[in-house]
Amino acid sequence: MVEITPQMRPAYATDAVPMHHGSVALHGLIEKQHSDIDGRTTWPRRFKTLFDKYVSDLGGIETVSTAKQSLIRRAVVTEIELERIEAKLAVQESPSDKMLDLYGRLGGHLRRTFEVLGIERIARDVTPSLDSILDSADHARKARKAHASNGAAP
Repeated sequence: MVEITPQMRPAYATDAVPMHHGSVALHGLIEKQHSDIDGRTTWPRRFKTLFDKYVSDLGGIETVSTAKQSLIRRAVVTEIELERIEAKLAVQESPSDKMLDLYGRLGGHLRRTFEVLGIERIARDVTPSLDSILDSADHARKARKAHASNGAAP
């Protein structure tokens, strides 16, 4: 029979991270594994920005389930990597087929994740209201009168 040594045990089973129920233990494990990451660098800052925007799109952190937060994290990582590929593509004269394939597949993954999350682009109505059109016309009419009363030709 093989004896299990401490080196053979998975990281989550070590004594360095106490095992508790729920996400507290996992959070501690993640913090321990990523304690050397500087949150001030570009990647983590971009991650936080996009994560916050997507959570906001779904109604705020109070309304987003843990499962959806997990999907949002995956979407954010995918988007950041797509942005990195786009930056590489912008400076290459002829990108490799492999890079273009990866870019296309990641884009498809991101779209499907957005579908599952319920995030969709909704076009904003930019048609001016009747009130704003009338206000603009009134303002223009007053400006012409003021200009004419100063003795200048319209």
